[in-house]
Amino acid sequence: MFSLFRSPRRLCLLLAGSLALVFFPNLISAATPSYSLRAAPSSLAFGSVKVSQSRTLTVALTNTRLLPVTISSIRKYAPGFAILGLATPLTLGAGKTVSFSIVFTPRDNQMVKGGFTFVSSGSATPLGHIGVSGTGLTSGFLRASPTSINFGSVPLGKGVLRTQTLTNSGSTNVTIIGAGGGEVLWISGITAPMTLRPGASVTFYAHFFPKSVGPVSGNIRIVSSATDHILSIPLAGNVTGAGQLSISPANLNFGSVLLGTSKKAIATLSSSSAAITIDSGSLSSSEFSVSGLSLPLSLGAGQTKSFTITFTPQSSGAASARLSFKTGSNGVSASLAGSGIAAQQHSVSLSWEPSNSQVIGYNLYRGQQSGGPYTRMNTVVEASTTYVDNSVQGGQMYFYVVAAVAGSGKESAYSNQAQAAIPSP
Repeated sequence: MFSLFRSPRRLCLLLAGSLALVFFPNLISAATPSYSLRAAPSSLAFGSVKVSQSRTLTVALTNTRLLPVTISSIRKYAPGFAILGLATPLTLGAGKTVSFSIVFTPRDNQMVKGGFTFVSSGSATPLGHIGVSGTGLTSGFLRASPTSINFGSVPLGKGVLRTQTLTNSGSTNVTIIGAGGGEVLWISGITAPMTLRPGASVTFYAHFFPKSVGPVSGNIRIVSSATDHILSIPLAGNVTGAGQLSISPANLNFGSVLLGTSKKAIATLSSSSAAITIDSGSLSSSEFSVSGLSLPLSLGAGQTKSFTITFTPQSSGAASARLSFKTGSNGVSASLAGSGIAAQQHSVSLSWEPSNSQVIGYNLYRGQQSGGPYTRMNTVVEASTTYVDNSVQGGQMYFYVVAAVAGSGKESAYSNQAQAAIPSP
């Protein structure tokens, strides 16, 4: 897993017969306002409060400056919230503190976020700010059908889904604030926030995709504005099967590659449930090659091994191959494809410095307007730090950006934009 990775540090563009253009991505940082007044706490979370009822929290406001400050007014943008015990105008001496209360009285069954800003007349800069949030609860009720889901026995590596229905059985609207499952038990087909009128229902899917052998249990957790604020729907299943080997992606298409050049892609072998030994591998075409993988190879349960597949076309036209691995009496394979093309009249060569973070490759994007929109050019993650765009047309302007890809599949921010003007034929 990768928790943080950066975009490529430098993107270079070479137009055939032209000089290189070098771009550096900008770093954007958000400045935190320096307030004269410090609120403790700086934000108040009121949680869930029934409509027609209230909840009150206390906050202290301290003048952190060496001179007195005068609060001339308080700007509010928080429906259902009010300040008690603080009248304006108010002058607060240096280092002095005033305590007061904020009360939340929800108007309806909605989540509310906002705040209060303290201002001084004649000053464009606020003196301080307090954030507030809360959710109103109504007398609505959510009912699940079925009340629990048992997926039964599921072979390892096979996904199963079941339907689940939520119904508002109360007399007022209910807003579903959030819905979620887990890593191997998850849901789809429901988007929060969602409001159900009395008697209305929503049907969605519960998914089970096991990653190891044995019993599995979990819950679907529904957070709503109903009286039963958190609804938990138990999920269970039992996973059967021995260790299995899989390869991802199972189909790799390198697209068009210039003769005399190569294109690389990252593939991954994975073992599920139990340890596996990969005894041997084979590749049916010399135009494709594998690197970064030494056989025999043992993978523990849940372990993965990434390696590189390279396509080097030897002649013009389509090429294909079958990459296979054997483990005991079983095996796994992937289909490889690509096309060799002769050098075209116009092309754009891209190169960039590798990311400082640990990444598995890069995605290239191209647009015909500055700033996008961009369209991804590579169909598989680019393992190298170069790319040749052979699909340009004479007389056109193109704009390029590149993004790094972590092992989780998450992309970094785009690099700086590079542009290329293609000469007319």
